[in-house]
Amino acid sequence: RWICSGALGLGDIVADLCVSGNDRMTFQLEKNPIDNELVLLSNRNTYANISIVDVTGKMVFNSTTSLGSRTSIPVKLTSGFYIVNVRAENNEIFTTKFLAN
Repeated sequence: RWICSGALGLGDIVADLCVSGNDRMTFQLEKNPIDNELVLLSNRNTYANISIVDVTGKMVFNSTTSLGSRTSIPVKLTSGFYIVNVRAENNEIFTTKFLAN
């Protein structure tokens, strides 16, 4: 059985990944909007591909990194709305919107 849930807001953004059973990986943005760093909070350590796209669909950041309970990713983005996609090594996916100042 697959469980999918999540929440989206401009305050703290929390989203759960779709995973089987009760073994749920969660990601959260530490703050939104962001300035010069995107901070991801997670309940597990994993390697992940992180991509950021702007509202036109242009990829403005792409990197593979090791994620821990709190991972800071330095980014230089112009002001606006963006979408971050995190694909963990087991192919679980987290996607949410955020605002850059």
